Amino acid sequence: MNADEKDDLDMVNLLKEMDDMARSLVEKVGGYPTFGGLIDNHGKVQLIFDQTAITGGGDAQTINAITDMVRREAKPANIRAAAVANMGFMNDPGTGRRTTVMVISLHHRTGRCIDYVTPFSKAASGAIRFGEPTAGLGKTMLF
Repeated sequence: MNADEKDDLDMVNLLKEMDDMARSLVEKVGGYPTFGGLIDNHGKVQLIFDQTAITGGGDAQTINAITDMVRREAKPANIRAAAVANMGFMNDPGTGRRTTVMVISLHHRTGRCIDYVTPFSKAASGAIRFGEPTAGLGKTMLF
């Protein structure tokens, strides 16, 4: 496996863990607090929750606090990639209606940043429906 493939695998593995945790919490309790994640040189993923931020949701102050916490944890040389997940809102391009989204911002030590945004809604039956995720260049710098 070359270096680029290893970097891609880091991003895929970290995204999967972050996405699985976020979806699980959305399905069980309807949402999740902002949280972070790291992947080390051995490919092990560590999720980071701040107990004082559990009730904070996705407000800017909570997102910034978790982002700073992830930055501090990501500084050591043995961390290859880091991420922050939060809930937010966006206007649905098709309907123009405001919808709730999961946002996962990934940053690899190589400098690559990617944001994944997944809309979701709660059906009348109570079931959660996830929309198609979109990916774009990220802005959250964690290293």
